[in-house]
Amino acid sequence: MHKPINKHQISKHRVSKATNRLCCFVSVCCLIALLSNCAGQRTILQENKKVSGGLVSGKAEEPRYGQTQVWFIKSVGDKFEIVPRLNVYRLSDSEDDGRTPLMRTLEIAVSALVEGPSAEAEARGLGSEIPKGTVLISVTKAKGEGIALNLSKRFLAGSGADSFEMRMDQLKRTVKAVAPSEGGIKVFLNVEGERVSQATGDGIDVAQPINQ
Repeated sequence: MHKPINKHQISKHRVSKATNRLCCFVSVCCLIALLSNCAGQRTILQENKKVSGGLVSGKAEEPRYGQTQVWFIKSVGDKFEIVPRLNVYRLSDSEDDGRTPLMRTLEIAVSALVEGPSAEAEARGLGSEIPKGTVLISVTKAKGEGIALNLSKRFLAGSGADSFEMRMDQLKRTVKAVAPSEGGIKVFLNVEGERVSQATGDGIDVAQPINQ
């Protein structure tokens, strides 16, 4: 004989199935929301990584370079000539020191000059009359107008009138390559903070500004 169907049990079974379906639906919705949130965070992290790593449109920013001429000495036969050498330098991303781009370029050029030619350039016959140990102390705004190059007193060290005239010629040409007289910016030479008017001991007049 068949047992009579219990309507209460059927109803309870239907409620249980409905509850299970609801729980499954809620679980699926929560899972979808969680995955979407993770994907969004991953995208944000990737974008932040691009920005912090200096990436633009997935490519790294390429460094920028500038160039100027630095003048050295070369022996040609029984004479010496002053010849230019191209100086390539990397441009800084940001400079917030109150100086103009012209002042920063002057600093780069004159620093390369007082440092002297590289060993490779020396092997090819380049030299310099700038005394070893000369230091560019600063490049600042001159009192009144223009720009002041401040060199260490080593620049005035002896070796005679011919040597001093040649080193001044090296300096003037290097400065004019950056700040030609046509540009209207006057560049003055100081040594240890004092304006130079005459070479110590040699009695050679130093015309100021040196880029005129």
